[in-house]
Amino acid sequence: MKLSGYIQKYFSDRGFGFIAEHKNLHFFHITSCSFIPEVGQPVTFDIAAGRKGPAAVDVELVLGPTTPITSSEVSK
Repeated sequence: MKLSGYIQKYFSDRGFGFIAEHKNLHFFHITSCSFIPEVGQPVTFDIAAGRKGPAAVDVELVLGPTTPITSSEVSK
């Protein structure tokens, strides 16, 4: 079962960060993501054993609902 949370911290120069899920923080490495993480992005993830303890893996960006663009908005 996937957990959900958001990117709380991301250190791009070091390639890792933390995902906040309720009151827990989960370590993740950039290799577990299929996107470039940014603070505040909602994500889903699994937990697996990492080198130094549990880590978030299979981190996926949660895309919000999209609003269809009408032809009148395109011409603006």
